[in-house]
Amino acid sequence: MVRKISKWHKTKPQVAVAAAAVATVLTFLLVRVLAPSQSYIHDLFLERSWIQYASVFCFWVTIAILAIKHSTSYYEQEAFEAAQKIVSGPEFGSSLIWSDAQMVRGKFAGQEYQQHHASIAFSRILNALDRLRKTQSTAALENYFHTRSDYDAGKLENSYAGIRYFVWLLPTLGLIGTVLGLGLGMSKFGTIIQGAESFTAIKSALPDVTENLGTAFDATFLAILLSAIAAFYMAFLQQRQEHILEEIDHLCVDEVCALFQEHSSASTEIVQALSEQIQLIVRASNGNRAQIEKDLERLPALFAERLQTFGATVSEHLNAIATSTTQLATQQETAADLFSEIKEIKAAQERLSENIMRLEAVSSSHSEVLTS
Repeated sequence: MVRKISKWHKTKPQVAVAAAAVATVLTFLLVRVLAPSQSYIHDLFLERSWIQYASVFCFWVTIAILAIKHSTSYYEQEAFEAAQKIVSGPEFGSSLIWSDAQMVRGKFAGQEYQQHHASIAFSRILNALDRLRKTQSTAALENYFHTRSDYDAGKLENSYAGIRYFVWLLPTLGLIGTVLGLGLGMSKFGTIIQGAESFTAIKSALPDVTENLGTAFDATFLAILLSAIAAFYMAFLQQRQEHILEEIDHLCVDEVCALFQEHSSASTEIVQALSEQIQLIVRASNGNRAQIEKDLERLPALFAERLQTFGATVSEHLNAIATSTTQLATQQETAADLFSEIKEIKAAQERLSENIMRLEAVSSSHSEVLTS
């Protein structure tokens, strides 16, 4: 099934045109064989103008192109399911980094899935993994998926431009048939009126006029009917292909991107540098083991020596503190004696002041006596 579809989806447009021509011939042969000669179906297809042949041919061209696209949708659906099976494999159970992109790419590029390599899902994933190996960034991987998603959506929309033209051409052909039939009918009716000598002659010539009017309305009816069928098929198929693209988008962004964790090249360089330094230290330690053992044996003696030196230094500082304390105490006693002497001098000064005041009083009294 896969190989047949993989061949059909590569069919060229010329094949679709040839198939439409064969289908048109078969359609009119079947109508001629199966429809009674006096039936409406027989007249609708075979007794009208060349517009009917052109409408049926354009219809089958549209259907043939849509059928090729339909086979492509089956091919893309199977490729998507194969890609989803690869991503959900047990070998991808743990988180990966950018350096594992080549391993993942090998799974998708394997001979087992060679028939899917031309599909949208596989080509997008393979190109994205190549980008991841070059950029070493999962952010670049996700950006590529979003960009490719927009590109594929636009490509799908543009692929329906030609089909829309044929769907639009069908009612246009019907309108041409209507105008053509009405024009011929009115022309014949004018000729009949001009050349008729009696009402009986006009009556006998009216079937030719009504036949042209039938051509006008039947051409429009058939074209609109075929256009409605083609438009319905096109809408159904476009919705199916858009749904497949959405599934591929979810697979790429939610599952393929989720396989890889963000990895910084700067962090890798730092870790590598630390590893190298640790290895150098280990090698140096292994080479100087005898020296290290000797230093370890001397360590207690060195520690005791350092403690003795520290104890002597502490004793010197304690003696200096004791001397300073004694001096401070002596200074405090001297200050107390000085303070008591100052108090005695102050008391003597007060007594002297009182004596001076008494002398002044006695002097004043004597002065008053002498004056009197």
